[in-house]
Amino acid sequence: IMVVMKRFFSLTLGLFLLFSVQVLFAQGQKLILQFEPLTVKGASNEEALQLEKLMLSYLSEKDLIIVKTVPPRMSRNNTKEDLPEVVPPDYIMNSSLSYVDNSYTFEIDVNKLNGAEPVFKHVSSHKSSSEIALSLRSIVDAALRDQNASKVTGVLPVQISREKIMGLWKGDNGIELVRFLPEGKGFAFFSSGVNMMLTYTIENNVLNVVQASPNNERYYYPLPLPVAKRVAVLADPIRWELTLTENGLLLKGKCISTAAEFVNYENITIIKNSYSAAEWNKMPR
Repeated sequence: IMVVMKRFFSLTLGLFLLFSVQVLFAQGQKLILQFEPLTVKGASNEEALQLEKLMLSYLSEKDLIIVKTVPPRMSRNNTKEDLPEVVPPDYIMNSSLSYVDNSYTFEIDVNKLNGAEPVFKHVSSHKSSSEIALSLRSIVDAALRDQNASKVTGVLPVQISREKIMGLWKGDNGIELVRFLPEGKGFAFFSSGVNMMLTYTIENNVLNVVQASPNNERYYYPLPLPVAKRVAVLADPIRWELTLTENGLLLKGKCISTAAEFVNYENITIIKNSYSAAEWNKMPR
């Protein structure tokens, strides 16, 4: 009987160790996201809880591991779930909901664990929390698109050179086309009908693209014209930080620009260094 029990214990221990190794290996292949509780100002806890549930539901569809922090409003001590403390997250997601002067403002940003700047930032104004809920899936998708791709799908950047980026690229987020020229220059053609001169440099395998033209309110379409004019006066030059994927046909990264949060045309808050995902596809010659 003792021999049988020892063999059973050895087999059980072996299976447990094998399972543990598989779990650790799986964790090593997935992006780890620390989800912080949504902070609330002026809005109700019920509205915040509903948005939190939606975000977690959309995140659960992604191929990642979520570390949740229990919100203070749940009257529990802050604890981490799903992973031990010794496993650091790759990114931290923060979000906030505020209600001021009959307008809801929703903000979400994704930061690296020790990053000085967010890798993604979104700020938007809405008439209701239900309106936020309708656009929440696309916001979550945008927040994780680039961060999840490099970690999970194995799409790795390759060496950038001027020769590889020369030519025409299909833009996004209001940009129809981008053309890179020799000697560190280029042009962007906006959906609103205006052009922008660009300069670019390559440092540490990152393509840094910077606005070289004077500001124009039509760079900030679809903001209402009075708001866009205000932003154009106060905004810093728009810039992009991009990497080239392994097939050489896709530039991915972030756009750093100036955004505006407003209730009416007199009550406008300028938000500098607003981050959004950027993705440009190379067009055939």
